[in-house]
Amino acid sequence: SQVGNMIVSASLAEEVLNIFEELYQVGFPIEKMRLPCEYGGIDEASMSDNNTSAFNDRPLNAEGGLSYHQLGTAIDINPLYNPYINLSTLEVQPKDGEPYLDRENFYKGMILPDSDCVKIFKKYGWIWGGDWNSVKDYQHFEKHL
Repeated sequence: SQVGNMIVSASLAEEVLNIFEELYQVGFPIEKMRLPCEYGGIDEASMSDNNTSAFNDRPLNAEGGLSYHQLGTAIDINPLYNPYINLSTLEVQPKDGEPYLDRENFYKGMILPDSDCVKIFKKYGWIWGGDWNSVKDYQHFEKHL
């Protein structure tokens, strides 16, 4: 057991505490939970370190637009073991996460469709990026308010 820090929207704070309490109760491992500023706000560095985080002041895309992370309504869990892949360009984030795209080769802390992690977040109405079609964002959960 360890203590970590995460910033989320105030309207979701109690719910996120409940989610992480349930994750703890089922034994789902979170490797670390540090604020993105400890990585100089560099998302790739935070993800490569398998850092679970929520608020990060990064835009939706190169054109701008608010992301759910900027709103504090998105959480990335164990992003090294649960990378993002754009299925048309094959871009992987973090780059060091490429070996973990093989979801058949299970590592403790991976998020799979039938995992307790997905079930718990969905119970609270969160959306999992692993369900998306054009990209697979295995680390990502978001809540639309």
